[in-house]
Amino acid sequence: MPCGAGQILLQPEHEAWTATYRDRDTTIVVAARLPLDYAQGAAEDYVRRAGTQTLVDPHAAWRARPASDRQRHALRRFRLSAEQGLTAGEASDRLARAIALARESGA
Repeated sequence: MPCGAGQILLQPEHEAWTATYRDRDTTIVVAARLPLDYAQGAAEDYVRRAGTQTLVDPHAAWRARPASDRQRHALRRFRLSAEQGLTAGEASDRLARAIALARESGA
């Protein structure tokens, strides 16, 4: 996510997450080894203090729409539930966790 002259990165670390700000000359660990929602919250706070946009709007309209066929297909590839009534936001959250865990395990 862009943040001023740099960007905020959320990266998995074992079973936790680290939020880091990076620009051309600087690397700042914003939060380390936290659950995803806490690391994301710390990153959101950092972005707000920098006066830029938010990382994720939990109330964005797209999150309430039904999950797309592509999201359902991706969920099935990760052997995750793609039940009826699943929203795009829920599917996105599940996929983000699955992708991060797959990267962490080197799969």
